[in-house]
Amino acid sequence: MKIICLHHFIIIKILMKPVLSYIIRDATGKIIFDFPSNTLLEKITDVWSTILDYYYNYYPFSIGPNSGYRELTREEFNTKKFIKLFSKSYKEGKIIYNVINAHTRVCVEGHPLCIMDNQIYSYAFYRLLGRCEIGNGGCEFTSIIDDIDKIYVHDHKISGSISADDVPLMVISDFVFD
Repeated sequence: MKIICLHHFIIIKILMKPVLSYIIRDATGKIIFDFPSNTLLEKITDVWSTILDYYYNYYPFSIGPNSGYRELTREEFNTKKFIKLFSKSYKEGKIIYNVINAHTRVCVEGHPLCIMDNQIYSYAFYRLLGRCEIGNGGCEFTSIIDDIDKIYVHDHKISGSISADDVPLMVISDFVFD
């Protein structure tokens, strides 16, 4: 940027150069990746497929035990980074459901996850998380998609031993929440 002063007037001359970029589209024409030229990405085209595969097949959480995942701690759960990533992952369907039973209670260190004083269950068949509201004749499933950012870990542990209907919330082993 050049600034030229002439008497009481200031004229600013901006030197602009066109920025060339690479745009990668899927079969429908939707842009899936866009980056400027003269960057490192331009020089590593041989690993683009690996990068895109990782980017689009990234599942940071698992409901239930899974190889390469570890149990989430209560301390990690209470970080803003966790809530943001979990909410985004859930809304985008980027959570693995590794449960056997039709619906299982989701826990962190033996404490049930809750929303609005209702425990959260995994409904594996539908690949959804929901809260179970006791009403006339049993439990009514309500999706938590609109309230996912209000999720919390209950202060009290599940009484007795954790059953097969209780599964831990897991996170990729090398992920750190700070």
